[in-house]
Amino acid sequence: MSRFSGTLQQRPDPLTVPPIQRYHSEVAKSKLEAFEVSCPCCGAVVKVDPEARAVIAHTPPVRPKTFNDFEEAARAMKEQEVRKESLFR
Repeated sequence: MSRFSGTLQQRPDPLTVPPIQRYHSEVAKSKLEAFEVSCPCCGAVVKVDPEARAVIAHTPPVRPKTFNDFEEAARAMKEQEVRKESLFR
């Protein structure tokens, strides 16, 4: 005796499915739009395509400038060189 007794069930004909159910299933299929996810650690934003199940865009987090102007950066580098020299003497 077979484990699978009875007839095979087939998928229902789309025309026999009630219109409201047919509408909701088609709306659900058409709403697969890309969505964005932000990283809680670094703040980067990733855009995901649910149909392809792949990342389609990446936006790195905005990082603040270390120095406001070039002169301040040059001054900091000179101070770092002086400190380096004093450590090796």
